[in-house]
Amino acid sequence: MKEEFLHYLWRFRLFHFPLFSTKNESIEILNTGIYNTDAGPDFVQAKVKIGETIWAGNIELHIQASDWNNHRHQIDKAYNSTILHVVYVCDIAIRLENGEEIPCLELRGKFRQEL
Repeated sequence: MKEEFLHYLWRFRLFHFPLFSTKNESIEILNTGIYNTDAGPDFVQAKVKIGETIWAGNIELHIQASDWNNHRHQIDKAYNSTILHVVYVCDIAIRLENGEEIPCLELRGKFRQEL
């Protein structure tokens, strides 16, 4: 699997609903954001509702959550406004530079396998 496939799933919302974070908080996608072809988070200016809170900011996608650390995003200020980490497998909890944990949406098992 490639990260670009996850971008495709996210951009066109090709997954099963309802969605929940790995902490079992409901997730509603209000706006998937703008696909970013430059450096920085994968989607910018997104809007999601997590639990009862509406968040606006950036979305980062990875095959495994631990790729966040492998790509050194935890020390890159460009990722400090990430509001949701969308992954195929959430293998570890991820934190922003300030130590705040980022909500994680795991897509494994949440889309049609024939895609």
